[in-house]
Amino acid sequence: MVLVSFVLVSVVLVVGYTVFLRSYLTTGIDLFLEFRLEEAASIYLEQMDAASDASLPHSKGLMAYTDYDALPSLITDTFTAEELGKIRFAQCSAGKVHYKLHRFRKPDGSDAYMVLHLLEGTISKEARRRFDRYHLYTPVTAGLVVIGVILALGYWVFFKLLARPVEELHEWVMGLKTDTLESDIREFKYDELNQIAALIRSTSQRLIAGAEREKRFQRYASHELRTPIAVLQNNLELMQMQGVTEDIRFHASWERMNKAVRNMRHLTSSLLWVSRDMDRPVPREEISLDRLIPEIIDENAYLLVGKGINLRTDFRSGVIAGHQVLVRIIVGNLIRNAFQHSYEGEVSIMAGPEGMVIVNDLSGEDSEGTTGYGLGLQLSEQLVDKLGWSIRIDKMSGKFSVRLDFSSPPAAGHAD
Repeated sequence: MVLVSFVLVSVVLVVGYTVFLRSYLTTGIDLFLEFRLEEAASIYLEQMDAASDASLPHSKGLMAYTDYDALPSLITDTFTAEELGKIRFAQCSAGKVHYKLHRFRKPDGSDAYMVLHLLEGTISKEARRRFDRYHLYTPVTAGLVVIGVILALGYWVFFKLLARPVEELHEWVMGLKTDTLESDIREFKYDELNQIAALIRSTSQRLIAGAEREKRFQRYASHELRTPIAVLQNNLELMQMQGVTEDIRFHASWERMNKAVRNMRHLTSSLLWVSRDMDRPVPREEISLDRLIPEIIDENAYLLVGKGINLRTDFRSGVIAGHQVLVRIIVGNLIRNAFQHSYEGEVSIMAGPEGMVIVNDLSGEDSEGTTGYGLGLQLSEQLVDKLGWSIRIDKMSGKFSVRLDFSSPPAAGHAD
């Protein structure tokens, strides 16, 4: 954008200078010819003062007339005597013939005319070259030099005085780190840049503080929830051992409680991993998707009980390198989200070494609202980001789809 502005300014300057030069040159020639005619008339009047019978000047290209009718026919055809009597200078042209006329008054009060006759093509090539050199090439060259100097100064002012400090601000921002944010304080050349730097620093501090608060909440919440969930799980197992599930009056209630406890256990595991600082590489191992995914489907099959869901799977054999626990949590959250928020239609799960795609039908109510995007899915997005993978979520035409891409190698770390 800056370069385009400089080019536009240069074009405007060149065009303006060219127009000005043409006008200046034409005006200068007219003034020169008028000066020459006035000078010839003054010499003639001085000669008349010395001798009243002084002859009229008559030379090649310069002639004097005392009678209007004696003027060249081109002049008399162009101007009447009354018109010439009202002006001091006049000019007319026809083809290559040009006349420049100066009307002046003799001592006796009568008018006389000094006429300069110009004919194109009578100037020698050497004279034309000298004229072009002094009156055309020199001004144009000087103008181009001036424009070049202006552009060079503009470039220096912008890129050295303005762009460089902004570039330094950019480099400072890109080099900011969490541990050096408080100590890395730099003074820039302009107060406005210092204000921007202070705003960026304060905003970064607020964002970091907010992220730390969120991380602490996730860590505390996961730890605090694990104890009551464990108590509930133990009590459910105890109730099952005592035969509660065999009583038709309590079986449905026990199943609902067991589902809720399972979901909460998975969510607390996800919260715990999301809250961890991943700054060192985690141990990776080969994971067989065509073995892992069926296990997770079996673990969450209870979410499809009583629903008119058609489950379609397509697994291609292959392995991926990743952290066993993290991959299980992520894949489990995605599958559980699809099962939990589907009530009819079809759930399709396709997986291979490149990635996994889950597509489920949405009911009429879900397709108009935000249902289908559960907390487990949101936590999975954060875990995927920590691993350096990518996830894409689409919702359109009554379908909710999630695509997990394994192409990027995990770049995670484990908890401090």
